[in-house]
Amino acid sequence: SFMQSTTSLATPADLNAPVDTQGQLDINSVLKNRPPAEAQLSPREIAAKTHFEAMFAKGLQLTVESIFTGETFTLTKPARFLGWGSTAIVFGLHRVKAGGASAPQQLAAKINVRSLQELQHLSSSQKKTALEDIQERFLREESSARNALQHVTPETALEHGVLFPVDVCRISKLFSGFRAGNSYVILPVLALFPVFTCDLQQVVKSGLSRAAKLYITRQLLQAVAWLHANGVAHNDLKLENVLLSAEGKAVIADFGFAVKLGTASAIQFTAPYLDPQTAEAVLQKKTKTTASEERDAWALATLLFLLWCGSFPYVSDEQADLPTSDLLKLLVTLGKTEKPAPNFHLCKDLPPAVGHLVTGFLQWNSDNRSRPGDVLDDFLAATVSEGASA
Repeated sequence: SFMQSTTSLATPADLNAPVDTQGQLDINSVLKNRPPAEAQLSPREIAAKTHFEAMFAKGLQLTVESIFTGETFTLTKPARFLGWGSTAIVFGLHRVKAGGASAPQQLAAKINVRSLQELQHLSSSQKKTALEDIQERFLREESSARNALQHVTPETALEHGVLFPVDVCRISKLFSGFRAGNSYVILPVLALFPVFTCDLQQVVKSGLSRAAKLYITRQLLQAVAWLHANGVAHNDLKLENVLLSAEGKAVIADFGFAVKLGTASAIQFTAPYLDPQTAEAVLQKKTKTTASEERDAWALATLLFLLWCGSFPYVSDEQADLPTSDLLKLLVTLGKTEKPAPNFHLCKDLPPAVGHLVTGFLQWNSDNRSRPGDVLDDFLAATVSEGASA
């Protein structure tokens, strides 16, 4: 089982150096001026979003039941569109408990959706089975972090920069085939989270200041180190899985691939962030690999390189879009031949401590790779007096 260490119960180091305070202000400014959440949606997604909003405006209420406690409550308007992920549409909704026992609470409802196009080739019985499997996978993945760290409340996790769901629920009385627009089917499962403004991918090219990037870096290193201290590997660290609040708080989200450190588990990944050891295992057609801090370290460094330098460390944007097997072959070949050092020439105003951190995480030999928990204190100390200039 997952056991809490003393570290897991400790209060996270207060990040209140001048650079952190300036970083918060700068992130807030960028978020205020960012394009609306729907700016990147396709016409089909816009139609689904608009249909959903209209249904809530007409009085749609979702009655849901927690898979953790069995408690039943209602989600009601006003519905505020927050985003669209690979498996879900996200709205800000009000949670109302039975009998009005407490004031309505606004939460982000991550509602499972599926494109009808994906299902059109299936027979009725195949479609029914596929949708049931999709629902169960959603419930399993969204509850994985809570199940992995059963003694850690969502509130405690959030203090450490880790976003657990407040609840994961089944939707009652939602008829089969309930649609949003003409292109998507709504599945009767959802996860509830505190409301965050956007993900890091959406603002990484918005001209974040040096202070903003350093504040995000300090928070993410602290969060990953805390996860590892609690025996959990995230296994899918990437820009899209970092959420930002209006106050500048950065948190790690989406624990669908998370597993206990040291255990063998099915290989799941986002290819451009994958470390060379796991990439080689995939190419060798291995179905399982042992979860490690070193894999997360490589992915974290890739994320940070994108944040500071605007590119992947070892591949171009075009190469990152290659078919998965081609991209993994390229990575493995580099690791066995040239073993290049990270090229920081595109990294504007990179603090030396960040360059050192990223280099330590991007060692081709995993035995030589730094681990977040081992370098956290030194990195926080090395960057605490960084100037807060933009």
